[in-house]
Amino acid sequence: NSISPKFLQTLQMLKTKSVQIGKIIALDCEMVGVGQYGLDSALARVSMVDINEIVIFDTYVQVSQPVIDYRTHVSGITKANLAPDKAMTFHECRSIVYALLSGRVLVGHAIDNDLRVIGIQHPLHNIRDTATYLPFMRVDMASRDKYGSAMQRRKLRDLVREKLGDEIQRAGQAHSSAEDACAALKLYKSVRKEWETLLNWQKQK
Repeated sequence: NSISPKFLQTLQMLKTKSVQIGKIIALDCEMVGVGQYGLDSALARVSMVDINEIVIFDTYVQVSQPVIDYRTHVSGITKANLAPDKAMTFHECRSIVYALLSGRVLVGHAIDNDLRVIGIQHPLHNIRDTATYLPFMRVDMASRDKYGSAMQRRKLRDLVREKLGDEIQRAGQAHSSAEDACAALKLYKSVRKEWETLLNWQKQK
């Protein structure tokens, strides 16, 4: 199999950046619908930003099975974005994500979904998920009986509006994985000291 042009470009770019990338990286993905009725999700774009909110990796990803639903209104993805001259293969993308995450703290929102679709595991102690950080969650007593927990995840858009006074995922506009990764990182940075203190306290218990 031939190596995609995007993969070669990215490797060359990362060679010059690798020294500058710190120990904290945020990640977000966009997905398209595959399988029957397009209900299954396949990776179509990955964005990663460093602690300074600078995009260090952003690529479209070729999908190996027929795309039933590009989910363009949400994902912003079109058929043209996934063409071989514009997008990496899945395995090329995963190899870069894996290399960038190795030994680093990963920030994201509902990051379990992103890791699942990329097919990567990351050490739990190196994950900072703004969807499951308790002070960011909401209490819903009705859901306790239904799901066994009163703590419910909140949408990234709502947290960003409430905690940062900012707007992302505006109505009528497609999501941007780069913008969403940056938003999750800003949320983390806004409470970084408290979050890390809580983790250290939990370790010592």
